[in-house]
Amino acid sequence: MKCSNCQCELKEDMVFCPNCGQKIQKYKSCIHCGVAIAKDATICPLCKTKQEVVSKQVDPYAGYWKKPKVWIVSLLCIFLALGLVTYMQSHPLRVSNQTGITLKGNYSRESYYCNNQYGGHVAKDKNYLYYVMNQSLYRLDHHLENKELVLDDCEGYLTLVDQELYYCDQDYNYYCYNLKTKEKKLIQEKIYYPVIYQDKLYYQKDQDNESIYCYDLKSEEDHKLNNEVSYDLMIDEKNQKLYYLSPVDKKNTLKVMDLDGQNSQTIYDQEECETLTMNQNQLFVATGDGIIQISKKDHQVKQLVKTGSLVQIYQDDLLFVNNQGIQRLSLDSHKQTTFYKGMVTSLEVIGQDIIIDSYQDNKTMTLLVDEKGTIKELKQSQAVNKFDDARDF
Repeated sequence: MKCSNCQCELKEDMVFCPNCGQKIQKYKSCIHCGVAIAKDATICPLCKTKQEVVSKQVDPYAGYWKKPKVWIVSLLCIFLALGLVTYMQSHPLRVSNQTGITLKGNYSRESYYCNNQYGGHVAKDKNYLYYVMNQSLYRLDHHLENKELVLDDCEGYLTLVDQELYYCDQDYNYYCYNLKTKEKKLIQEKIYYPVIYQDKLYYQKDQDNESIYCYDLKSEEDHKLNNEVSYDLMIDEKNQKLYYLSPVDKKNTLKVMDLDGQNSQTIYDQEECETLTMNQNQLFVATGDGIIQISKKDHQVKQLVKTGSLVQIYQDDLLFVNNQGIQRLSLDSHKQTTFYKGMVTSLEVIGQDIIIDSYQDNKTMTLLVDEKGTIKELKQSQAVNKFDDARDF
């Protein structure tokens, strides 16, 4: 490159001409004579040669990550991805095919008593699963197929005794329905927490201070067992005891009495008692301060977990609900694992399977979950609207 003033040869990094002192500013060499000319010049002022215009290559991605819109969109994508992961973790539904689940296990008496605390919406015999949905009673076979409508007015509190199904209608009137003859008989009006043991019906009578009564299903004699508000009746068949919750000073306490109403005593009144279940030797109570274990023998109390509700015995372990879903606690090792993730509002155990109400996508779904965690939704639709069966059970 040459100086445009004196034609002295210049180096590319020179700022001034070493011969005449001319300031060199953003020049390029003429393609013909080599003289220094302005970088944007199209014709050499010395030799008048037209210069080639080289278009500047613009990098389309230069400064891309400096744009605010790019950062906003990127952050939104990250938050959406995190939200999707959280949702999938809390809704791990694996809905089975029609033949994906087969009901297993015997329906224990402890589960039966505990289920009635939550409305008693399920029952099972050797042929069918009966369940209540939207105040109607349906049944499925043990492969969860062949859905049929049994009763169109059923609230719950299901009890199966041979071919007779006991239940409450929407007004909580208690009926006996013969599954073979389809005859219906009114047993009691306005009752709650009914449980049947040895041809006797134990229940809370709403019209008499919510006290506990015992009704003989054979003689039809009715006896009052206590005179206090009582909830959540559970019978200990081994020790011939009746456990229940009763409010004292606006707080539910755990009480027990003999099956004839004698020897009533308070077992636990330190915290609000919400629900209870039991096995052969222990009581398990969901309280306002977590879940506790109480010895039936000496009423010694032991804290198991700090938060939990809706307790149930399941295969010698304890199921309970917290804000993560259903937890399974080993009563031997006290190891806790997650059985089901999601918001649960009802939990009933039937053999080796559980029936839950889970709130998802602004609606409540009734789901059956087996011991492997496989889930099937029990839908109301596609039921045969007739009940015509006279098989022997």
